[in-house]
Amino acid sequence: MSSFAAVDAHLVSAWADRVLDPARPVLRLPGVRPTAAERAAIGVGFAQVRAAVLGEHVGEPDLPAPPATGHPRPGEARPGDGESADVATDLQRYLVGIAAGIEATGADRDPMSLVAGLIAGAAALQYNRVGSGGDDPSAAELASRAGVAAADLAADGADLARITETAAGVANSGWLLAPPHDPALREEFRLRALIATVLAALAQVAGGADGEPEVAGCGAGPGEHSGRRFLAEVTFEFRGDATARSRLQQTLASMGTDLRVWPGEDRARFHLHTVHPADVVGEAYALGTPFDLRIGTLEPPLSVPHGRMDDE
Repeated sequence: MSSFAAVDAHLVSAWADRVLDPARPVLRLPGVRPTAAERAAIGVGFAQVRAAVLGEHVGEPDLPAPPATGHPRPGEARPGDGESADVATDLQRYLVGIAAGIEATGADRDPMSLVAGLIAGAAALQYNRVGSGGDDPSAAELASRAGVAAADLAADGADLARITETAAGVANSGWLLAPPHDPALREEFRLRALIATVLAALAQVAGGADGEPEVAGCGAGPGEHSGRRFLAEVTFEFRGDATARSRLQQTLASMGTDLRVWPGEDRARFHLHTVHPADVVGEAYALGTPFDLRIGTLEPPLSVPHGRMDDE
């Protein structure tokens, strides 16, 4: 597959085909392959994106109808997977928002027109959607972050492949790619996953990716995380000035429980219980240098029927 350098109708057609390809899922996420209602919404949305890049007027298409009852096809959503008319509606709004952003730039085929679309699509979600992702960022937040990251690269003159790869990476990070147990969060998870799928498909098409990348033993592909969130205990010694130590303490206070800080002359010992250990480590490195960093689970040990764990 050849790569694309311009935002044109050929790119949009290949992008839509990649999202809707039933034989090759873009992301390996259980229960989030587009349903019939979502496929229809995607088709309507991409028709508007295509119109925008051709310089035609972007209209206001009808919103999707409620999903029909019946047995889902293999890979589609099952009852409790978060399928709803709201998800299809918001997915369509996101794509139509992308089209509106492209139209506003004059459809000049430049990557910046696509960036404007990504930002407008995220704004459409933020305006219409109230839902939350729970402990994870919401779909609207991820879409917004992806648009901002794309804008930063476009301003530096990056090509379309790099811009879209970065946007997809941002949309596919900062959250666990495993359905939440809480039914109330499944709808937001589903929308978040479908938007990540749309942006990952764009990156694959723009970069000329051909075929599926090699996956890890657990089934995760590039940028995917198939594990589950766990409650961790994080401890480390932090070396930095008093201002940095104070800022880190304030930041970590909102990221977990049982925060304890034992100050010293030029360092401090930190202790925290959190379900975001990676973010905690990132904050520590952003403000100073952590030493003697240790992360362990506070959950009951897993049963290992054949042999012992390596660290026993």
